[in-house]
Amino acid sequence: MITGNHSHLLDHLAPIAFYLNIPLLLTESQMVHLCNTFYPQVKCFLVSEPDLLPYIAKQFDSLFISVITWNSELQFIFKTIYQKKIRLIYCPHGNSDKGAIIPHLESDDIALIYGKQMKDRLKSRKQLFRIGNIRLSFYHEHKSFYTSLIEKELFPKLSSSNKTLLYAPTWQDSEDSSTFFDLCAFLCENKPANYNLIIKLHPLLEERQPGHTFHLTETYKDFPHLLFLTHFPLIYPLLERSDCFLGDYSAVGYDFLFFNRPMYFFQKNDKASFLHCCGKKIHKKEKIYEIIEFHEKDERYSKKREQIYRYAFDEAIIFKRGL
Repeated sequence: MITGNHSHLLDHLAPIAFYLNIPLLLTESQMVHLCNTFYPQVKCFLVSEPDLLPYIAKQFDSLFISVITWNSELQFIFKTIYQKKIRLIYCPHGNSDKGAIIPHLESDDIALIYGKQMKDRLKSRKQLFRIGNIRLSFYHEHKSFYTSLIEKELFPKLSSSNKTLLYAPTWQDSEDSSTFFDLCAFLCENKPANYNLIIKLHPLLEERQPGHTFHLTETYKDFPHLLFLTHFPLIYPLLERSDCFLGDYSAVGYDFLFFNRPMYFFQKNDKASFLHCCGKKIHKKEKIYEIIEFHEKDERYSKKREQIYRYAFDEAIIFKRGL
């Protein structure tokens, strides 16, 4: 199994590597450190980029990948340079509505899917294997470890008596999806004292707009009960400790559905998302905290969140390691 050098991919691939008892190949020492810190249950190996493909061609017959665009290129390289056919298994890294991208699969390649929603998007593909919410299963199996880690790493910097808001914006893609640069300053400067605010940055915000992103994180990093998370791949341990979710088009919103807690969405240019039916849409940033306080006990979206969660992930699947 290989992943790109973006920390958020670890949270999606580490559970699969754990249950299948297969190695996770990484090409950067920082990624190895993150894997050892947050996923010590998983075997990971550092392989230099020049050595990666020849190592795979020599050692393996199947390869799990998480980036759609690698598919055809890898097939071509293995066939023409190493004269070897490698079966590729595409692993989803989130359940985002953005673009609803369908991976290009060769006739005998495979895609893992969470549930019926992905199946509907990939209905023209035959090689689909449902894995349900494997990341949630992994979290529950190792919950005591992650509870301790979260308490140690994050919550000493926050107030235990405050409600915790999680803002998880997506990155600024070609669809202009991210609300981070529009809302970050307002959220930080106007946060009421009785709220914790955790802002989980998508790694591509830092990679694609490093100057703007660093300016914001440095400006507000010392504000009370405010925490920016960078290079922090964990999702479900963080969501369990969050009282409500603030988002735009990030796949993290689908993950939060399991907890059936209040969700608030910021739309850009009135661009709708399927997930936005699960919470209150906020159109004016000046009303953010007022709306959150007014609707925090609003149950009108509860049944819809349950329905969409089942559509996205189906029923729970029991996993055993090595199968």
